[in-house]
Amino acid sequence: MNFIFIPYFSYMACAWATFLCYGTMMVISYVWGQKSYPVPYAWKKLLAYMVIVVILYFIHQGITRIWHSDALNYTIATTFLILYGLFIYRVEKKEFDNLLKMRKKQA
Repeated sequence: MNFIFIPYFSYMACAWATFLCYGTMMVISYVWGQKSYPVPYAWKKLLAYMVIVVILYFIHQGITRIWHSDALNYTIATTFLILYGLFIYRVEKKEFDNLLKMRKKQA
């Protein structure tokens, strides 16, 4: 991909080639791993997290296209990041608490 697309798209071709390579390796590893050692991933929850991130991204893009201010851009992006982190913490509170308990046991 790099050999073909770098003359036309410059460094973005390298970024997309790397993204596709890592994505392909991830899918192959997942499929192969599920055959050897099946892991029951919480796919609904993971997909919901990804959908929320994509929605927040497009909301951010829409707002920053209307108002062209770097300060507003960074403020909104930071606010969305904090809100998303708090959302994840609330949903996964039991898991975070278990991690803290395990850490205290090791110390």
